[in-house]
Amino acid sequence: MTLPAEDQAFWENLWNAMLERLQRPVNGVLVNRETALRLGEPLLLNHVRLRDETNDSARTNAVVLDDATISSKEYVAEERVLSHDQERYRDPEDRRYERNLDLPALQERKGDGRFGHPEWDKLDRFLRPFGFQVIHRKGLRDEDGEEVFNDTFASLALSSEGPAPIEELIVFEEIIPNFCRRVGFRAIDSIRRRNTQKARPDHLHSLDAMETEEGTAVEIEDPAAADQSRPDTWRFEEIYKQCREELNAVEWGLIFDIHVAQNYTVKDLIADPAKLEFLGIDPNQSASTLRRRVEDILNPALERLAEALAI
Repeated sequence: MTLPAEDQAFWENLWNAMLERLQRPVNGVLVNRETALRLGEPLLLNHVRLRDETNDSARTNAVVLDDATISSKEYVAEERVLSHDQERYRDPEDRRYERNLDLPALQERKGDGRFGHPEWDKLDRFLRPFGFQVIHRKGLRDEDGEEVFNDTFASLALSSEGPAPIEELIVFEEIIPNFCRRVGFRAIDSIRRRNTQKARPDHLHSLDAMETEEGTAVEIEDPAAADQSRPDTWRFEEIYKQCREELNAVEWGLIFDIHVAQNYTVKDLIADPAKLEFLGIDPNQSASTLRRRVEDILNPALERLAEALAI
């Protein structure tokens, strides 16, 4: 297959980036180069053959690298199941924890549909140091953080109609960034709700409480007020206001519904033609393509939001 010189340079650069992504699809996983080459060659060739000339280079990069990430994670997951070794392809330089837990066991449901494998007890202990690192960074005390942690942990096993968040993971290493993102948003919401209760009339239990020790009137806090220098005190409305230059209404609504209110998962979303059309996505595409289209909107928005809030 002959390509113009400028196209050759583009695809060569993309091939190098793709190989790196195949070797390290997520922090903590390391696939050897020979395997990455074997996975990558047919994948890239397929993209070259089916390339959409109307796509700009940035979009093509995003689609190809996303495919490489998913392909690599799926390969690692399959190899771990076949070898009965959840440490297979784990990065030996990853010192954050001792061993991976058994993801297939965590994703296993009982006859009544609930999760109940003993591995869940280990997962609670595993996630605590990572979760509380985020909780403390947000400024929550341990007693408040415990509630945030427990609620976030429980949400991993909850679903409306589609899969639970724990079931959407492909390799175990994904649990850390996934959980930390969830606990971070819940911590912000907890701080917002607590701040709206400070110095409200229903929290002043006597006439004496309406005055300070010096005899001056207590200033009633405006529930809508926020400390502009402290993102952890912002209401979600304030977060959107501060991020209005980075996020549009569609991006904000998508983040809120999936990661904050958890009204639905990405899998739920791609099964709903009305929601897809609202996002400007043609629903008459394969599930993998629809997921990529949603993530093309969601992931860059999450990155901009995380940067704006120093998450």
